[in-house]
Amino acid sequence: MLRPTSLVVLGLIASFGLGFSCNGPKATCGIALQETAHPKARGTASGLLGLTGQLGASLAGYPLVMLQKDFGWYGVFAGLAASAAAAALVFIALASIERQREKEKGN
Repeated sequence: MLRPTSLVVLGLIASFGLGFSCNGPKATCGIALQETAHPKARGTASGLLGLTGQLGASLAGYPLVMLQKDFGWYGVFAGLAASAAAAALVFIALASIERQREKEKGN
């Protein structure tokens, strides 16, 4: 059984991992947008990127709240684990498709 201090440390490690995983791609999207958008449209493109990011962030908690309401915190963590596993499977499938395309191009 984990002691409360172990749970606090585990929570801090999980928070660090989530922040590290989310903030890097968010900054990369902004940089990529600035380099690909037309110079006269960069401000508008940045505004739209920020708007969609904020809307997504504000709506992202609703499914977790519904899971917590219906299934408790175990349901929330199970939902997060399931979504992480699904994302990993999608990534693996896309990587294998891309590898197959590269092999076909090489031949």
